[in-house]
Amino acid sequence: MTAVPVLTRAKPTSTTRRDLLRLRSALLVLTVVVFAGSLATFTGVMSTVRDAAARTAPSVLEVMAARWALVQADNAAMTSFQTGQGQLIGPGETYQDQMAIASQNLAQVAEHNSAGAIGSADLQLVEGLVVSYGQLIGNAHTYFREDSASPLGVAELSYAAGLMHGPDSGIVAKLDQLELAQRRALDDQLSQGWMNSAVTLVWLLPIVLLLCLLGYTQYFTRKRFSRTLNPALAVATLLALLVGFGTAAVFDARGKASAAGESLNEVVAQWDAQTRAVAVEGQGELAQLIRRQCGAGCGFTADAFIAKSGVVTPKAPAGERIDVPETKQVGEELAAADQSGFLDYSIPLAVLVIAGLVVLGLQRGIDEYRYRTT
Repeated sequence: MTAVPVLTRAKPTSTTRRDLLRLRSALLVLTVVVFAGSLATFTGVMSTVRDAAARTAPSVLEVMAARWALVQADNAAMTSFQTGQGQLIGPGETYQDQMAIASQNLAQVAEHNSAGAIGSADLQLVEGLVVSYGQLIGNAHTYFREDSASPLGVAELSYAAGLMHGPDSGIVAKLDQLELAQRRALDDQLSQGWMNSAVTLVWLLPIVLLLCLLGYTQYFTRKRFSRTLNPALAVATLLALLVGFGTAAVFDARGKASAAGESLNEVVAQWDAQTRAVAVEGQGELAQLIRRQCGAGCGFTADAFIAKSGVVTPKAPAGERIDVPETKQVGEELAAADQSGFLDYSIPLAVLVIAGLVVLGLQRGIDEYRYRTT
């Protein structure tokens, strides 16, 4: 009597089926890791770039703009009183306009402050000093209106100059500290966290492992099932490569953000030089006023101020001044570094499709080994 073959459920130890199940599990786990690593790195880098463009870089430029406006206002006030116009019109319209601009810039710094509690404390101190400075200028105007040769007016202007240009605790010095704190915050933002090059391993290593395992799985299925190509796994491999190329946009973003940081440093250096030049001019105007008012009997303090101000040095012609730098370029470079948009959605979608293709590509082989003839 001939034995009849009977279909029975395969043993759990079926080597091929077990290998396929393990490969599928490993591929799905790696796919999840790729999903998390690629999406987190991409969104982290782009979010950092956007924050730098919207908050941190503007805070640096706004501090510089506030300092520039205050020094311009001081120069205008000292020039007005030195030429005698201050007796009639006070510090002048330019002074009023620049003080208003400085106030607006300081308000914007408060909104965009990236230096934490230290930056907030410095900013509050500067705002208080600016109010005091304005009061001193107003007092000087009152004294000079009553007496064009008023020593009290000269004294108030000297106090105002010390408040503005004091080497350690003056308004300009405090703004220098605030600007430095904002720049450090920007430098840290563009070099640490998601912008650190070491973070590359978070997404690159999983993608490389996934591609290697997809290649091995393709080889395994071809060997076991004598099929030239597994279409689903081939498409999954192609998508994994595209995910890698898409996530690699973070390299371009980091490079452009770094270039924007360098541009910002150049802008700050140019603006700083121009601000210092205008500050020297304002101090020179005050020194001339002091010398004219008190002649040779100014005393040691006044004589030291006159010597320090370089009053004998003539003004540089306006044409030789450094132009106020174009700050718009920094914002444009940071905006160009933001590669988000289409990739925000295409990267996670592609990874989800990869997972589906892995299941589809291996399911047929798993089903073939579900039942065997014994």
